[in-house]
Amino acid sequence: MTLAYLLLILVNFCYAIPLVISQVALEQIPIFLFIEISFIAAFVILFPLSMMKEKVKWNKLGRKNYGMLFVQGLLINVLLNIFLLFGISHTSATATGIINSSTPAVILILSFLILRERINLLSTIAILMAVAGVALQSFISLGDSPKVSLIGNFSVLLAVLSQSFFVVYSKKYAAEVPPITTATIVMLVGVILFIPFAVMDMQNFNWGAVSASNWWIDIIYGVVGNALALIFYYIAIKRVPAKTVGIFGCLLPIITTVTAVLALGEPFTIILIVSLCSILLSVVIAVLADRNKESEVTSAEPMDELQVKL
Repeated sequence: MTLAYLLLILVNFCYAIPLVISQVALEQIPIFLFIEISFIAAFVILFPLSMMKEKVKWNKLGRKNYGMLFVQGLLINVLLNIFLLFGISHTSATATGIINSSTPAVILILSFLILRERINLLSTIAILMAVAGVALQSFISLGDSPKVSLIGNFSVLLAVLSQSFFVVYSKKYAAEVPPITTATIVMLVGVILFIPFAVMDMQNFNWGAVSASNWWIDIIYGVVGNALALIFYYIAIKRVPAKTVGIFGCLLPIITTVTAVLALGEPFTIILIVSLCSILLSVVIAVLADRNKESEVTSAEPMDELQVKL
């Protein structure tokens, strides 16, 4: 279980740091083309790694596995990106942050309805503190604009639902396919489905105007933010409840903001400190909730054995 917690923290670092440095590359590379190239870079790394480490025969996976991997790729690589990018462009950063802060709560509800994960007091407190921390952090978003629209907010909400269903769905079928192979196929789905959007960005695009350093940033984003993050995620999701993944996901905006503070010199405010403490405390409470669940299961096993003997 401890390994899973460390991996979930690494997942957020893998997403956050490339996300900050990608802002430089996005000044020269259109967003959809940037995402497509990052998907391709991730797949190029993942495919040989899955062949060497797991040696899974893709023709033996079956329609069911391919179907559930397609859905995961659609949710996390396509729908999440499209809804979030559209929403960000049509509403304020504060509204986006507040709506995104509901993700742990949505995952909690879906994990109860679909996975039948038990909701206890500690888990509920952890979720509430995570939501509060992310909502508070959203108020310090720099470059916020006064624009707020219903369609923009609804699009961000759809992005939250896409991410939440991905977490629950990937947990439900986590044992079906090995983690690196899962990450590889999910990324391939993103590569294929994102081609039309990349082609739109390629119209009248001047490839020569992009510096070599920005192409490298795009590749690093794909290798670290997509490939490594997915491998760590799929290993961790087998070991922890879906609701715990949702709580750890709240570390992402905090890590992103702290990275921006350190790397780009953005201000470090008291609100950020309070938000960071709230989210870190929610993670600690979530870990305690998981530990309590483990203890209950362990203590119940001897009683089950006794009942069998009787």
